[in-house]
Amino acid sequence: MLPTGAGKTIIASEIVRRAVALGRHVLFLAHRRELINQTSKKLDDFGIQHGILMGNDPRHDPAALVQVASVQTMVRRDKSNSFQLIIIDEAHHASAASYKKILDWFPSANVIGLTATPVRGDGAGLGDLFDAIVEGPSISMLTDQGFLVPCRVFAPTQPDLSNVKIVRGDYDERQLSQAMDLKPLIGDIVSHWHKLAFGRQSIVFASSVKHSEHIRDCFNVAGIPASHIDATTPLVERDAALADLAEGRIKVLSNCGILLEGWDCPSVSCCILARPTASLGLYLQMAGRVLRPFHGKTDARVLDHSGAALRHGLPGDPREWKLHAKKAKVSSTFSPLATICPHCHAALRLRDKGCPCGWVKPVPKVKPVIEVKPGRLQEITGTGPKHSKWPPGKWDEYCRLKRVAEQKGYKPGWAWFKVQNWIAPEDAFPDDIDLSCITN
Repeated sequence: MLPTGAGKTIIASEIVRRAVALGRHVLFLAHRRELINQTSKKLDDFGIQHGILMGNDPRHDPAALVQVASVQTMVRRDKSNSFQLIIIDEAHHASAASYKKILDWFPSANVIGLTATPVRGDGAGLGDLFDAIVEGPSISMLTDQGFLVPCRVFAPTQPDLSNVKIVRGDYDERQLSQAMDLKPLIGDIVSHWHKLAFGRQSIVFASSVKHSEHIRDCFNVAGIPASHIDATTPLVERDAALADLAEGRIKVLSNCGILLEGWDCPSVSCCILARPTASLGLYLQMAGRVLRPFHGKTDARVLDHSGAALRHGLPGDPREWKLHAKKAKVSSTFSPLATICPHCHAALRLRDKGCPCGWVKPVPKVKPVIEVKPGRLQEITGTGPKHSKWPPGKWDEYCRLKRVAEQKGYKPGWAWFKVQNWIAPEDAFPDDIDLSCITN
């Protein structure tokens, strides 16, 4: 486990290099074209000969000891190779049936998973696939050492998701799109980008394809060059849009479900969350896209229009990962894990006493737990006084009469009736107490 941008592919490439030196056959599995190409480039940097198994890719080389394979292609190919080492990129997806089918073909292989979020979409751990979890340095440690840039989170608006149901651990996509794809909300995204991230190369995570297109259109109308990509965008157009963003020809690239994993563009320094999610893993994958350092980049900014920071906390908050974590119980209500500054809308940790803008968190008024009133101590016998308004000794007399009723077989109400006429002796009270208030 390493945070996004910490160098998982580089570490994996070194592991592959050592395995090849021992003559081992290695299979590197990934589920996206971008991940396949990224891994191939890193292996080239390490001088490692490898083949690509992805559709009709011309880089196919069956003789190579190392095969970088698309899961979708590998699951349909023959299993004649005998791999001793299997490395799974974005291993939080490895519980899918396609991955398990491939792993079953090579039961004696050692398996290593790479991920920034070692948890499935439903919150369960990966203990059914892996025996141990190795955690690298945290986001805060990598930031302190300069390997990632500081991240500031702003949450200017919180969407109304009261009518959006939770389905399979996350918000229902159709209802979510209806709740988020509204002109006032989209206009708010553009206006706050002007205030908090103007001029920054930015990516937007939208709730649906139409929502993403509407966000793009709204930026363009405001004079900000913007584009949109989704799963149906032709590869040529998608690559062109990504290149335009990297080179600064556009300032904003809105997407729906494309740039969550396997995408690396360090010059991008702003992430706009317009896609609410109940999944911690998905939130960290989105926010982590902008943490890589770049020349002249002093920090990253996350503009949270989704309420994710309140639900999940800040991206750099410490978290405990467990292999055998149980499936998370997700509901639409939750206890906030962050505080929003009312002046600059910065998301703050709950323990923070104020905001860098100068706002100081008010100290809540705590009501005293114990109220002190004048009174007197008395000895308590048996189970203690049931009626605090009874004079001292009346409860003892009631208990005595109950025992008499049990011995003589009287009805339970006899003792209660008798004790109503009980009068406390004068020596049971201090001399300064007015006994005229006792009528019985």
